[in-house]
Amino acid sequence: MSITMRQLGSILFALPLILALPAAPFAPIQQEVAPDSAFAGVPAQQAAEPILPDPTVPITLDPSIEGSLRNALVKLAASAGVSLFVSPGAEQLLGSGASFLQQGVEVPASEAWSFVESLMVENGLMLCVHRNQVPRLVSVHPVVSSSNALVRPSTYVSDGEGLAELAKHPALLTTMVVTTDNLDVRNLVNSMRGLVSDSRTLTMLSAGDTGSLILAGNGLVVLQTARAIREIDEASGAQRARWDTERQGAEEQAASE
Repeated sequence: MSITMRQLGSILFALPLILALPAAPFAPIQQEVAPDSAFAGVPAQQAAEPILPDPTVPITLDPSIEGSLRNALVKLAASAGVSLFVSPGAEQLLGSGASFLQQGVEVPASEAWSFVESLMVENGLMLCVHRNQVPRLVSVHPVVSSSNALVRPSTYVSDGEGLAELAKHPALLTTMVVTTDNLDVRNLVNSMRGLVSDSRTLTMLSAGDTGSLILAGNGLVVLQTARAIREIDEASGAQRARWDTERQGAEEQAASE
């Protein structure tokens, strides 16, 4: 499906919404995969299921204690019933006193993953879900490391109801398919590439003529990009409907003269 220059103009006008995306870099997403195996082994999320269970108790971070973020991660995983693997590179970052909070904070259990993962993003760390079934397993890795060539497990989150759950996981390595009704996704991807300074932050791939595109990156960036694309798609559809109404009116007026 193609779009007119006026429609493309309205899309580009809406693109500054993406500029609000955080610039925290993330590990590259391997793109050369066979279509039938693209999501093989990836833990898919069902509509009402949480990506990870909430902890049963609040999580406290005290910046006066060395390794506060590491301690919070260990307590969070234990309280949520999740096994935690910390890579050597991440261990080095966490052991250096990562967090840089200026004051202590007690985080409610329902906000614990979101708060702690936000600190992970700020400290150059990412979260990967290897198993979202009991026994659950997650891993923490640095964004930049000598092992970046390794393929990290990316959690597939469905567009729509999965967006609310994804909002809780800003550091989660995520893959999402977004389907549009009114956009040429290849043109859209080409237009948006100039806004993505680092492919480790966000990777976008168009799926041919299907009207769908694949987003891969950290949870917060994928979430905000998916929402922005939805708004652009809806604005384009509304503009097209107005043009169709105006054209139909003009044709009816011409026919009556």
